[in-house]
Amino acid sequence: MPTGWCRGALLVLLLAYPAGFAAAAEDFTFDAAAFAPKPLSWGGYLETKGEYLDLNRDGAFYTLRHYRQPRAALYRLSPALQVEGTYRQGIAVLRGKARLTGAWDQLEQQDRVELLAGQLSLTPSPRLSLDLGKKVYRWGTGYAFNPVGFVERPKDPDNPEDSREGYLTAGLELTTSGAGRLRTASLSLVTLPVAQGINEDFGAADHYNLAAKLYLLYRDTDISLLGFTGDSRSTRFGVAMARNLWPHLAIHGELAHIPSQSYRMLAVDGSTVTGTAASTSYLLGLRYLTAQQLTIITEFYHNDGGYRPDEGRRFQRLVATGHRQYQDTGTTATLERAAALASRYGRPQGGRDYLYTRLSWKEPADTLYFTPAFTVIANLDDHSASLSPELTYTGFADWEARLRFTLLTGGGGSEYGEKANRHRLELRLRRFF
Repeated sequence: MPTGWCRGALLVLLLAYPAGFAAAAEDFTFDAAAFAPKPLSWGGYLETKGEYLDLNRDGAFYTLRHYRQPRAALYRLSPALQVEGTYRQGIAVLRGKARLTGAWDQLEQQDRVELLAGQLSLTPSPRLSLDLGKKVYRWGTGYAFNPVGFVERPKDPDNPEDSREGYLTAGLELTTSGAGRLRTASLSLVTLPVAQGINEDFGAADHYNLAAKLYLLYRDTDISLLGFTGDSRSTRFGVAMARNLWPHLAIHGELAHIPSQSYRMLAVDGSTVTGTAASTSYLLGLRYLTAQQLTIITEFYHNDGGYRPDEGRRFQRLVATGHRQYQDTGTTATLERAAALASRYGRPQGGRDYLYTRLSWKEPADTLYFTPAFTVIANLDDHSASLSPELTYTGFADWEARLRFTLLTGGGGSEYGEKANRHRLELRLRRFF
């Protein structure tokens, strides 16, 4: 889709925002007929987000991105439109979700159109369902991390509830229920092909992959046994569990094991080493709701496939060496080599051990429509962290405003201390329809 067309469409939609305030002023009414099942339902939101990024000129990833055009800050505007709909006819359900986004700052302007989901579901009986198309699976119990999300794109721990793009798959689900200790059992089978133009970012092309999940509800405990095999990615196995201990306290956990996973890393001498090794990832978490409506979510996450602090420092030294060469001779060969490794060392939460904690307090002290929150993502190995206080306001019907400040802490050589920015201030407005 042409870039100019995307940008023009987003700007026109943003100009329509003020009409929402007039609708918000109308009196609340209740129409029972509106809740009757309808063949077609749809909705979505229009969003604009403004960001100020204070750049970290001492960080390795700042150097990689801005060595040609040094600067102290970036101002970014990111509008978005997301639309989703469902059409029901008999045993068939057609679902779709699409998103149009932009990201405009002093350095570049990007527009993107994504089909997040588009699937046909058939339910010939309550015990059998078939899915064909682009679907977002949610396998696992983790809030910010999902080691057993074998057929999912990774979550963004800063925004774990945001929509993600699915993969093109064919799926089958068989379900049975009973009155004994085993109340529900469900088997899900998923085929995920990878070819040119089909799920290309999943892994090696020209292969069919198979994933399976056996879900059991046993004595009020959710248990999932999961597996994946195929030539696009390594074979892997996993288990996930969740249980409510008390009405306001729930615990959950996940474990995934990959018997043989390929890796590429920097050795002590600066050379690039490739190989295979077994990898185990797991998380343990809890969710607690107090009588004052304070929600506490915390998770410990370990990933064998992540890099250790000394491995991260090797990458940072490579960037520093490349930058000196660029300043002295103008050559970029070493920086280009570092950029090729950045997908491993620069991915979100690319280390080994993390603690995630989020506190969210709904309408504290009867302050209507306000929800303050505070999120911490800490790298336990190098003692760096991301700290994000935020405030959400929902006082206008169908509107949501969120103000968030993110501060990255950590010394030189640590994960968050080497990020491209020191802190970020963000204001996001959403109009739901």
